[in-house]
Amino acid sequence: MPDIVIFDLPPMLAGDDVMAFAGQLDCVLLLAAAETTKAKEVDVCERNLASQTNVLGVVLNKCRYMDDVEGYSNY
Repeated sequence: MPDIVIFDLPPMLAGDDVMAFAGQLDCVLLLAAAETTKAKEVDVCERNLASQTNVLGVVLNKCRYMDDVEGYSNY
């Protein structure tokens, strides 16, 4: 079984640390904060990462809890 090492890197748009490091990684998982990260920012980050390594996907975090009215309570 291969070793898995997880690196928690700073926000991509805050500096160039991530892009300097990305070429050394086999793959990345991009995290985006709901309600604060714009779709265009996610797109730019994903494209930049994809030019250096494999992007596994995007995780949307910091989502607000939805009331039953907004959710799927009727199903």
